[in-house]
Amino acid sequence: MPRLRLSTTASYYDGEFDSDCADVLSPGGGDVYGGGPGNPGGPPVYERLDIKAMAVDQVFTCRWLADGDGYGLRGELTWAIDRASSIGLSAGYREIEMDFGEDYSNTTFGLSYRHRF
Repeated sequence: MPRLRLSTTASYYDGEFDSDCADVLSPGGGDVYGGGPGNPGGPPVYERLDIKAMAVDQVFTCRWLADGDGYGLRGELTWAIDRASSIGLSAGYREIEMDFGEDYSNTTFGLSYRHRF
């Protein structure tokens, strides 16, 4: 019975992602609704950048749905303790690059115990 298993996954993401637009509302950053310091007299920023949706709130200040793409990599090493139990270690990395707005990346680590009944 093989006791170790290594698995890897690579992913590509393309579509609409939630992004930060707080810098657009800040002084010198422009005005989301048009005519601000960074956008004198022009159309609203969200129209020029093909923003799909926007929300302003007290927690996140400003979020919008914008196009982007990215990739993810993940690996897992599983060790079989016996016929019904195993321990797994995993690690992953994901990066999303926005067409406009903040880019995102995150790293995850995991430790798991599995038992089959």
